[in-house]
Amino acid sequence: MVHIAATLISLALLASQAAAHGVVEWFIANGKNYTGDDEFDPKGIPTAIRTVNGNGPVVDVTSPYTACGNQAKVVSVEAPVDAGSIVEIRWSSTWPHNTGAMTAWMAECGGMNCTQFQDLASAQWFKIDEKGIDPTTGDWYMAEIFMDPGKPYNLTIPENLKAGQYLLRHELINLALVANMGGSGAEMYPQCLQLSVQSNGDLVPQSSDYVHFPGAYKATDPGLTFAPGDGQKSQYQPPGGPLAKLVSSSGDASGTDGNAASSTSSMAPSNASSTNVAGNTQQSTAVPSSTGSLSAASDIPTNTCSGDMKNRRKVGREELRGRTLRGRRVRLLR
Repeated sequence: MVHIAATLISLALLASQAAAHGVVEWFIANGKNYTGDDEFDPKGIPTAIRTVNGNGPVVDVTSPYTACGNQAKVVSVEAPVDAGSIVEIRWSSTWPHNTGAMTAWMAECGGMNCTQFQDLASAQWFKIDEKGIDPTTGDWYMAEIFMDPGKPYNLTIPENLKAGQYLLRHELINLALVANMGGSGAEMYPQCLQLSVQSNGDLVPQSSDYVHFPGAYKATDPGLTFAPGDGQKSQYQPPGGPLAKLVSSSGDASGTDGNAASSTSSMAPSNASSTNVAGNTQQSTAVPSSTGSLSAASDIPTNTCSGDMKNRRKVGREELRGRTLRGRRVRLLR
């Protein structure tokens, strides 16, 4: 009876964890806060965060939902933001995963206001930011930001980007299930913000840097099939290719020096350091060093939205045994 009771408790804990994934709760642009609508019971509130259906992942790289999330819908607000300024993005405080990548992409809204743009298959995306492993600590950036619930992810809109209406696609990629799912357990959590970029610049991506969603990722991409426990995490690269290089839309690339999208990101608060982006050294901000190794900050992969439930429960039970995070026992989040 004791064994049965313990099993039932474990299953209940796993179920509660499986219900806690992630959405963008709010973001700040040009000093104004934009709160997202309820992903389970939308109220139609004015927001610039495209509403998704639930907080679960996209697991099929060929799905149209890889663009902006599951059944994403246009919303009524477009947030003004200056090129070169910081956008603070806050994901759910209940986000339970901490092994994987974070990427950011932008796409123009087809020459119209983003509140009207629905043809995501035609959107031309270019990558402006990515985070995998923090070279200063050897830990996942994802682990470092979500160690501190409530800490936003700071993302810089490329300086001198051409003015216009853009979608900003921010994405979390959970890799914790890959090893136990035969290399097919990557979970994508994309969500899109509707922005109106204000700028006197004229920089645009090179044509070769544009991609489509779906299409940007393949199921066999190393950035999606990487198993966090294989001991090679320092070699990890997020999927989707390099950051876009911005050039003058007038055809005169002088002065741009082929620079990559000059987006710097950090998990505030942070200390200044240098980072190399697509071969171009620039100032960036780095996250505070994690005090634990990856094993001490391991994910509790209990998502039941896809894949083999038996493997997911097995991983969850293994992770629940004595794992600690920064000297504290891992707290299951609802």
